[in-house]
Amino acid sequence: MVSRWRPAEACVLTFHGLRADESLVPDMLDQEQHIPASVFEEVCEHLAKHYQVVHAREVAAAQAGGPKLPSRAVAITFDDGYESNYALAFPVLKRLGLPATIFLTTGYLDRSVLPWFVRLEMALSRTSQSILQVEDFTASLSTASERREAYLALCGRLKSRTQAEADDLLAAIEDALQVHLQPGDNLPAPLRPMTWDMAREMHASGLITLGGHTHTHPILGRCTPERSEHEIRTCHARIRDEIGTPPSLFAYPNGGPGDFDQDTQAMLASTGFSGSFTMHAGFIHPHHEVLALPRYGNPSEPWEVEAMASGLMERLRQFRRGLGLRWKKEVAA
Repeated sequence: MVSRWRPAEACVLTFHGLRADESLVPDMLDQEQHIPASVFEEVCEHLAKHYQVVHAREVAAAQAGGPKLPSRAVAITFDDGYESNYALAFPVLKRLGLPATIFLTTGYLDRSVLPWFVRLEMALSRTSQSILQVEDFTASLSTASERREAYLALCGRLKSRTQAEADDLLAAIEDALQVHLQPGDNLPAPLRPMTWDMAREMHASGLITLGGHTHTHPILGRCTPERSEHEIRTCHARIRDEIGTPPSLFAYPNGGPGDFDQDTQAMLASTGFSGSFTMHAGFIHPHHEVLALPRYGNPSEPWEVEAMASGLMERLRQFRRGLGLRWKKEVAA
């Protein structure tokens, strides 16, 4: 067992979806985002035994000057709002009495939109085309491996564009591949969104907190201010209307550098969100803003969770930073 060196008060873990253990899902290109249910169960049993699993809202409250967290505090979060959060994760969390927060893409639950990454993955996996040519991008799609490589490369391109440009590029990809998925179309089990009834049941349990993750899952830093405000306010209103309680927590889609700014944080605060989470990896330290709290992303193995929760990854990061500073001083001397 790793020695638990805790550098700060809280570690927040991010998951997305789960999948059944039997096999990989042939119709999916991004299996790693949806870990096997048995792995998640093993992770939860480990956390229940060795850590204090708290609500993410307790983490945000402590950061804002509220009650201090217990020692070895860890929070579990999920992004997007997959049906597997209810069907596969919720029974495990209930059995162990572990709280978690699910950040919802509300248009996904409404069945009015499909997130861009679902559209891209399904277009590449379901096309009968063997080659994709769009803009200056060309890729062979003859094998599953080639389709996955194309998916990852195109994700990078789409994330680098303004949201309007990304929307146009995704539409061009779907046209070239001759696949135009609609919200009501059948999806592989791991990619299906939960229903609002599922969300209400989990909320009523007291174990699950529901937070916002925009309405259609754009990268807010790539949107116009008007689009960002619409995404945030619509998401907040949909959760309030469906659950009966306004959400207080938010998670930024993608959540990396440049994916939000001070204006985005001001929009969140004016809408009623009191805490928000990024995908900047690391422990939460006193200097972190309550509307820009770090999380560790999508561990796929129990040992990764232990490395994150124990502080080992944080310690390694600090060691690397210190080594880099020492190297710069020696070079400059």
